[in-house]
Amino acid sequence: MESKTSDNTKKRIENLYAEFLYILRDTKQDVSELKGINTSFKTIKRTIGEALNTQTKLAEGELSKALNETVWDNLVIAFFGETNAGKSTIIETFRILFDLNRKKGDGLIVGDGRHDFTKTYEEYKLSIGGHQFTLIDVPGIEGNEEEFKDVIQVALHKAHCVFYVQGHNKKPDEATAKKIKNYLGDWVKVYSIYNVRGGASNYDEEDERETLLTESVLKTENLVKIEFKRILGDVYAGHITLQALLAMCAKAVFSEQREDLIKTQQKLFRYFGDADRIMQFSQFKTLINLVEQKASNFHSEILEANKQKLMSLAGKISTQISLAMKEQKDGLKKLGENLKIVEREVCNNYLDSTHRNILNKPKNTIDSIYGSLKAKVFELIDNKEKDIKERIERIQEHLLKELESRIIAIVRDELSRASSNANRKIKELDGIRLPSINFYANVDLGAEINFSGALSELDIDIDDVLDWLAKTAGTAAAGAALGSIIPGAGTVIGAAVGAAIGGIFHAVSGDGGKADAKHSVSDAVDRAKRDAKQNLDEVLSPVLRKIEDEKKKLKSSVRRELNNIEMLNESIDSFNENIETFVKRLKDNGYGRI
Repeated sequence: MESKTSDNTKKRIENLYAEFLYILRDTKQDVSELKGINTSFKTIKRTIGEALNTQTKLAEGELSKALNETVWDNLVIAFFGETNAGKSTIIETFRILFDLNRKKGDGLIVGDGRHDFTKTYEEYKLSIGGHQFTLIDVPGIEGNEEEFKDVIQVALHKAHCVFYVQGHNKKPDEATAKKIKNYLGDWVKVYSIYNVRGGASNYDEEDERETLLTESVLKTENLVKIEFKRILGDVYAGHITLQALLAMCAKAVFSEQREDLIKTQQKLFRYFGDADRIMQFSQFKTLINLVEQKASNFHSEILEANKQKLMSLAGKISTQISLAMKEQKDGLKKLGENLKIVEREVCNNYLDSTHRNILNKPKNTIDSIYGSLKAKVFELIDNKEKDIKERIERIQEHLLKELESRIIAIVRDELSRASSNANRKIKELDGIRLPSINFYANVDLGAEINFSGALSELDIDIDDVLDWLAKTAGTAAAGAALGSIIPGAGTVIGAAVGAAIGGIFHAVSGDGGKADAKHSVSDAVDRAKRDAKQNLDEVLSPVLRKIEDEKKKLKSSVRRELNNIEMLNESIDSFNENIETFVKRLKDNGYGRI
């Protein structure tokens, strides 16, 4: 039955660790599945992933220790403290009282001043009230225990609870307090024992034998309790004050080798009268009662010990993950800010500005070119040039080429400026790696446009307006060459200029005078300009679509990266919440329950 109960206890602890490991592994998987492309995000993700991996291995190691090194069939108590504080004396007293198979000759494990400290730990199997238990005598911390600190840690790790023995009539000093915290931490419940030092001569007067708990002893006891509570916090379980030498002398049959202890024992019997009175005065029975209570409920004690160890482990791992995350928080914050700069300055400033400029600047160029055309024809009308046809053809040829080159230059320059500024800004921002802006893949801005061949086919009869208007289609055909860079652009501009010239010659060939001629020219040019502007959006639509596509692609990349940052933060926040819930549930469960 006892074995079955121990197996059940072990299984419950294993399940508890498995639940904790699941939280770690699930978080590690969530982080590993994030697919950010920015170098700084990858670095941050890798750092947090490594921290999670390290802590997961630590938890797996602790689970292995819990299952393989924990004593499951009886209570294990470790006695720990400074050298010569009285640990061995307390343990020897327990052996005298509860180890019926011990060899004759007590007192041999007790220090006599010639042995400063023990460098290994000893285990003693005892029985109290029909319940087996183990006492461990842990090496003392006398100021330089570095060479055997691993022995101390192994011994303490096996214990289900720890009794720290204090031998000085004062609270632990700061150096000792730090050692206590470092060794005991918050792994198991810890009790403090104030072992009142002194030999038989301390009790040779009758008033000295009234009570061990004198005013000065109680004062020291209070100092010890306050200090241990400060050092250990919630794992501090309570305090006992006793006189171990008296308790041992009350029941011991000392070895002949320990003449010093035999003489002390004889004096104490002479002062107190009998063993029971010595034992009662020593207050050792308080410790016996506590050990018997724990030994009789050792399954609950084992659960409590492992529960406390797991809460401690969870807290430490959570702290380590939080520290790793804290170190990366600034990096994540900076990365997020830089990504938003890309979204704000590149997408919403550079690309939107480029879109507006490509849409508006060609319109302004049309205004300028058509204005020049109008002005130059007015000048020819005013001067009543005889070779007006040839002059207008030359003006037309010149302005068409200028319009062509300026529109090409506008588009090329705007796209080049946009991609250059955008890529430079992205490169300047720490940790940002996003797809480059490139407008040259589908839009050939370097094509040579040549209208000379088309213009040479023009045959405008200034005396025949109808014939002239019919042949404006030739000008429209000439403008179609612009489509090699921007589809539709050349046709629209050529047709518009052709229509303007048709109106000009219609006005000049009549006899309405200069004013009427200029009016007709002005109307014709304005109509041509209006038609050209109305078709400009369609002409430029491939370029504008390309800008919008690049903007959407970049914004999508930025959004994905910002989402990765948010998800990484959420994963860590969720981990911390899950750990807090896990630890709280353990704390809220009563004694011996999980």
